[in-house]
Amino acid sequence: MNNVTERSQIHATFVIERTYPVPVAAVWHALSDNDVRDQWFGAGDAFDVQEKSHEFRVGGHGTEEGQWHGDHDRA
Repeated sequence: MNNVTERSQIHATFVIERTYPVPVAAVWHALSDNDVRDQWFGAGDAFDVQEKSHEFRVGGHGTEEGQWHGDHDRA
């Protein structure tokens, strides 16, 4: 019997467009300030950050790597 589990992961690019009923400056602040961003996405103490970077130029990218711990099932 073969007990090997094969796993694969495919990375892709996607775009999310949203309209917020607040000034553009408020949305920009929420996305670009790490402390505010953490509050918005709810990570806080439940996520140990290994790497975090956000590049806001056209064609830029963001990276948030780390490890969830504790009870992260919020459903």
